[in-house]
Amino acid sequence: MSHTQPDVQRAAAAAPAQAADRAQRFARDLDALTVADPAAKRSQLWIRLGIAAMVAGVALPIIAYFLSHNTSDPLVQRDAIILALTGIAVAVVGSVVFLRFSLTGFLRFWLARQAFDLGALSERLAGGSSGAQQTTDLPVR
Repeated sequence: MSHTQPDVQRAAAAAPAQAADRAQRFARDLDALTVADPAAKRSQLWIRLGIAAMVAGVALPIIAYFLSHNTSDPLVQRDAIILALTGIAVAVVGSVVFLRFSLTGFLRFWLARQAFDLGALSERLAGGSSGAQQTTDLPVR
């Protein structure tokens, strides 16, 4: 048992160094991929514009409701109907813009993370064939 104990201690000491090296390599790989930061100003502008359109899309039908109920003139009531339908369309478009730019930022980094994890997995599998200890949860064939 004394023979395996130093091996375990050596492996435990090397684990934090490998993790720090992997994190630095991940940051370098992200820079090399030129993955845009999700907090970029243009993306944030579109997200805020989508939120504003959703709020305006909810407000327009409410305004149209009060316009149509405060008059008995059918022409004004029809104008209010058009205003309400425009508000619904603006809310739908605002929701699509908000979802598109919110999910783009999330999925961009998810894809970069997947690429990093696959690279780490391939390194562990390649390292396992040279006699190093395999630390993956994958079944060995």
